[in-house]
Amino acid sequence: MYLREAVTEDNVELQNLQSQCPMGTSLIVSIVNTPDFFARAKVHERHKVYVVCEAGRIIGSGAGAVHEAVVNGQLSSVGYEFQYFTSPNRRRQGVAVLLHQHIEDYFRTENVVLSFCTILEDNLSSVRFFETQGYKHHRSLVMPTLPIYKKFDVLSEEKIRSAKAEDLEGVADLLYRTWGSCNLYEPYTAKSLARFVGRTQAYGLEDILIFEDQREILACLSRWDYNRTRRLIVKELSPKLRTIALLADFIRLVRPMPQLPKPGINVTRWSLTHIGFKHPRYLTLLIKFVNNQALEKGADQLYFVCERNSMLLNAIQGLFHTNVDIHLYVKPFEKELSPDTPVSPATIDP
Repeated sequence: MYLREAVTEDNVELQNLQSQCPMGTSLIVSIVNTPDFFARAKVHERHKVYVVCEAGRIIGSGAGAVHEAVVNGQLSSVGYEFQYFTSPNRRRQGVAVLLHQHIEDYFRTENVVLSFCTILEDNLSSVRFFETQGYKHHRSLVMPTLPIYKKFDVLSEEKIRSAKAEDLEGVADLLYRTWGSCNLYEPYTAKSLARFVGRTQAYGLEDILIFEDQREILACLSRWDYNRTRRLIVKELSPKLRTIALLADFIRLVRPMPQLPKPGINVTRWSLTHIGFKHPRYLTLLIKFVNNQALEKGADQLYFVCERNSMLLNAIQGLFHTNVDIHLYVKPFEKELSPDTPVSPATIDP
């Protein structure tokens, strides 16, 4: 068993292995990075993807990225671990430990002050693994998911448009005003936003939406079509979810209701990122606008990640949504995150 850095030629083998590693317990899904396995890692400007091999075959993979982000009021290098998966017949045999050790070695060469990861609420095996590697639970975030099932009236729709290159400085400024005092905020400039657009698959300036009045940007967000970079197929629903789905089918006979995904369905999701606003009501207009676009395109869901008491949640009051817990785990190298300072959603991987 040996480790090496992943290369482009590993694309298909990594996708095949990823498809064998479904996630979740209440909603079991298969997520495969396609057509380019490395597209998710490329979102991060400084990243490494590693694979563990045996007898010439890949049996596991994991990734790490380094960001310049705010830690307790100071800009510092931080590491982010993500996208771990191991061949089902090689779990609990040291594959993930080997990956983690090399990702940490990469972080140390980049002088990170801490490392963090995010774990879905029911992924107990990942919780146990990262706790054994020195990670501690910092706080629980929430991932609201808005099902796309009806059209909304959008007031002042004429004030919503896609961003242009000359808008990026204003977008970066609004992001700073919204999240600049938060931990893990990654400061953006017009140039760094342009680089993000350039390296991110299925994403362009047309996907950055702004709401403006008298040439002032009052809210912004990005819509990222998850399905164009990662295919999510439902494998199985828990008995509780199956019961809820049957109830929703019955209610739908008399009024509009969201539809739960069924096994075998490829769920199309749009991630909402780069969210900034001067007041939640402006953001509400943008979210309703994106909802209507998603409805026209046949997408199933919108989602984002935020704090449990974030003002972001005020923007979706009255809109049907379900919440999933996202646990933030942190391992300090030189610094610990202050427990009293909110965390920015801007650095959380979509």
